[in-house]
Amino acid sequence: MAHTTDWLEDVATLMDVDLGIGVKAPAVPAAGEFAIFVDGRDKDRQNNLIQLIRTSSPQDEDIAEEHDRAFQVLVTGDKQKPGPAILKAEEIYDKLHTQVGLQATGGRKFAVFMAQQSPSVIGKDENENFMASFNFVTKYREEVS
Repeated sequence: MAHTTDWLEDVATLMDVDLGIGVKAPAVPAAGEFAIFVDGRDKDRQNNLIQLIRTSSPQDEDIAEEHDRAFQVLVTGDKQKPGPAILKAEEIYDKLHTQVGLQATGGRKFAVFMAQQSPSVIGKDENENFMASFNFVTKYREEVS
């Protein structure tokens, strides 16, 4: 069956519903929880963000083909210290890196997730919040109905 959701939206759902890493927007997380955004963010939310950003250009998605996709995980913590950002980035790394056969609720089954490097603090954003980042490659196969 071909999926009607975007592959990166399925990654966000997997991180929210299936792995409990954060809360996928537009849902509003409780205090202290991280919000997950795909290809952007809510400008009103300034900290405790997980942004999933495409780093590979879309390829032809012929049914019954495997697809490699790359994305950046950008975690924004708080102004006080880099700890919350890097700890959340490491949690994501630990729950996804080298995992095989993860499936998003109602979405795609991903063959594998491979981190291209370990998470690291990359500096501060425009609001002086610490940020951590790393990149993933994932592979999925569209199912034929």
